[in-house]
Amino acid sequence: ALMPLPRQAFEHLEFKIAKVSIDYHIRFSDHFYSVPHQLVKEEVEIRASHYTVQILYKGKPVTSHVRQYNSGGFTTLPEHMPTRHQKQQQWTPGRLKNWAQKIGPDVLGFTQQLLDSKQHPEQAYRACLGLLNMEREYGTQRLNAACHRAIACGGRRVANVRSILQSGLDKVPLTPAKEQETRVTVSHENIRGADFFQ
Repeated sequence: ALMPLPRQAFEHLEFKIAKVSIDYHIRFSDHFYSVPHQLVKEEVEIRASHYTVQILYKGKPVTSHVRQYNSGGFTTLPEHMPTRHQKQQQWTPGRLKNWAQKIGPDVLGFTQQLLDSKQHPEQAYRACLGLLNMEREYGTQRLNAACHRAIACGGRRVANVRSILQSGLDKVPLTPAKEQETRVTVSHENIRGADFFQ
């Protein structure tokens, strides 16, 4: 009972199995962490504490990162990036844009937007593939319409396009801004309007 206290406090660990995506990142708690690009398409084990995320392959540690809590962010170590590796050449921004162009101009525009949103284009590959693969489920015309609507409404994530498709908003024509401004013509003492807040 009188033994000294442990030097380190007890730390809760979380365990998870993940598959390495083509962008050499794994997803944990809605954040993406890089692993050596040689592990693309392999399954790895994640051991996460409050402060660190450790990644193991076949029981052996391959890398660790300081745990991040910003949703949708990327933590990438430069040494994990491929240089002249065959797997890295499998997908390139050009190849993704060519695929998008075949589907339509609005899909190409949204794909370009995804690629431009990341410091390294490889970090957007997962999102681009998720977008382009939606053509199988919804077809060329609907995916183009959804991308057009997402761009017009300021949507910047694949989830925005998917939400438009699932709700069927891609089938509803966009109303011009001028029509929207003149639509509200009701006069009432409780309706203050935009001028009140300026």
